[in-house]
Amino acid sequence: MFYSKSLQRFISVAATIVLVWVGIVPGSGQITAVHAQTINNRIVLEQPITSSYNGHELDQSLDKVVTREPVKPSNDWYEIDQHLVNAVRNAYNSSENYAITELEDWQNELMQKVDDKFLNWYFSYDNQKLMEFGVPFAWIVFKLDSSLKLFRTEEERNLTAGEIVKERMTQDFNNKFHELVLNEDSEKSFKRIVERIGRAYASAMSIQFLTIKSQYKINDPDWK
Repeated sequence: MFYSKSLQRFISVAATIVLVWVGIVPGSGQITAVHAQTINNRIVLEQPITSSYNGHELDQSLDKVVTREPVKPSNDWYEIDQHLVNAVRNAYNSSENYAITELEDWQNELMQKVDDKFLNWYFSYDNQKLMEFGVPFAWIVFKLDSSLKLFRTEEERNLTAGEIVKERMTQDFNNKFHELVLNEDSEKSFKRIVERIGRAYASAMSIQFLTIKSQYKINDPDWK
C-alpha cells in the first residue's frame, strides 16, 4: 500500500537523522595522541673549548657525541589510541542496534494506528460515498472553471481538472494521515526515542573510555 511504503521510507530516513542528530558517527581514522614525545637522544658539542694548564693554552675542538638513553614513555599512546578508536566503534555499534530496536517499536505503533484508525476511516461508508459522488462532481466543477479559474489556487491554474482532483485528494489523504497516525503524540514519542538513544550512546562511550583509563592507569592531567 502507498502509505505503508511511504512509512517504511520515512522510518529509514528517520533512523539516519537520529544518528546524525546526536552525532553518532563511527571513527574512521586514528585519534591523535594527546602527548607528543620529544626526546633529545644526542647532544653535539661543536664549539671549541679553550683552557689553560700551567700557563699553556690548550685549544681543543671537541667533535664528539654524547649519547644518553632515551626516556621510555610511561604509556604506549599509539596502543591507547587504537583502543579509543575501537571504543568509539563499539559504542556506535551498540547504540545503532539500540536505535534500530527503538525505531522498529515506534514503527509498529504507527502501523497499528494505520490499521485501527486510518484504514477504518478510508474504508468507512461515509468516505467511500464521498469519493463516489464527490470526485465526479469536483471534476465537473474544475472542468467548467478551466477558463475563469475561480476555484483554483495559484499553483493549480495550469493544471487540468483531473490533475487538480488528484492533487486535492492526495492532500486530503495526507492531512488525514497526519491527523490519525503521524500526529502530535507520535512526534513526542519520536523525540523521547532520540533522547534515549543519545543517552545510551553517551553512556556507552563513557564506560568504554573509563575502562581504558583505568586499564592503563592514566592520571587525570594526561587523560585530559
